[in-house]
This record gives sequence, structure tokens and C-alpha cells, in this order.
Amino acid sequence: MRTRLAVVWERCVFSQWVMNLLLAAGSLAVGGTGWAAPVNDQCAGAIGLTNGVAYVMDTTSATSAGDPTPSCAFVFGKGVWFSFTPPFSGQVSISLCGSGFDTVLALYGSSCAALTQLQCDDDNGPLCAGLQSSLQFTGSAGATYLVLAGGYGGDYGTLQITARWPAR
Repeated sequence: MRTRLAVVWERCVFSQWVMNLLLAAGSLAVGGTGWAAPVNDQCAGAIGLTNGVAYVMDTTSATSAGDPTPSCAFVFGKGVWFSFTPPFSGQVSISLCGSGFDTVLALYGSSCAALTQLQCDDDNGPLCAGLQSSLQFTGSAGATYLVLAGGYGGDYGTLQITARWPAR
């Protein structure tokens, strides 16, 4: 029978072996934050949302570089970008309900080069109460919308975003 100490020792040795293997393969960076920023950390890398499908990600390694401060949040950080283009005009909703931190949600029109804020919510939006944000608005067919989701005061964690727009 192995002792608890033996089990802990084996796990430490195995963890060291894995870390050395990753360092040798160039798959592990040491220094700085140790994690690369997500692909949608900047507006130009906005991830396209699918109607009614939740997108979940960790914003721990997101940065605030280049992000505008949404008008509804005094302090904002660790923002990530999303986009969508509804094919039909009508009621559109964007929800951060279910996220694991204090969120801020801002909606922009136009393009990354000329951001125009259309709406903003920090807490208690129309779709979820508490520290998560949500928006509802009348969307235009064929218009591309950019969404900036991040943390109040630079808060971060598991982000869950869902957008819904008219399917017909």
C-alpha cells in the first residue's frame, strides 16, 4: 500500500516531467503571464457568434490594450470581441448571463476602424439580474454589430455570451 506522501511525490515528479517535456517542445512559455491573449483580444479578431448558441471562454489572459472604455462602466478591462450580422431586422438580444464574474457589455456599429457605441450595460440588464450584463435592441438586416464583453474593474473569469436575432 502506498502512503499519501508517496502519491504526492509521484504526482510532483510526473508534473515536473510534463513541464520539462512542454518546455523542450516549445509549447510552454515561462515569464510574463505565461498565457497568450485570446484570438479575440482585439477588435480585428472578433469571433463570429451563431444565433442562439452560447460561446464560453476564459478571459483570464485577455488584455485591455486598445479597448475603448464603455460609457456605462467607470473602470473596464480584460475585454474580448465578438461580431454578428443578422439576416433579418427585428429584436436582437445579447446576454452574458451565466458568466462567472462582474461583466460589462458594449455594442458597437460600423467597423473596428471607426467604432460607434450604440448601447452599453453594466449589471442587471433586461435578461439577467445581478452582476451579469445583457442588452436588447432592434437590429437591422445585413448590419454588422461588434460586441465588447469584459470585466468591471478588470474582473475576469468564465465568460458566457449568447446572441439571438430573427431567423426569418
